[in-house]
Amino acid sequence: MNRLIYLIPLASFPLMAVAEQGPNGAMKTDNPYVAAALVLAVCLTVAVALTGYFGLRKKARVAAGLVLGVVDWLVTGPMCLAAGVRMEASLAIASISAAILVFVIIRYGERLASFFRRQRSGPTRYDSERE
Repeated sequence: MNRLIYLIPLASFPLMAVAEQGPNGAMKTDNPYVAAALVLAVCLTVAVALTGYFGLRKKARVAAGLVLGVVDWLVTGPMCLAAGVRMEASLAIASISAAILVFVIIRYGERLASFFRRQRSGPTRYDSERE
């Protein structure tokens, strides 16, 4: 669980992309499309971390994909609307982003998680000397 703490700063990426203080004090986005891509990246990172940490299988990845897809849709849609993008385009961007997220989690989530599991360093002989 302590490795998941390293993912907390990822939550600030969409806020950095969205929050631009204007001269009149209003918050507006600089580029809503980049912000939508960052939200997608953060949700995908969380899904891969959950899959790798808990070893989620197919049904659990489907559930995680649907939950994170809804979260992605609920964040991306209003963010694009607040940026001044038309409602139809905002809903399309949010829906496409959520669909891509769900597809990648269900189809390739296990492979992505196994890639990161391979990169972990295992215990060495020096670990026992430190204790």
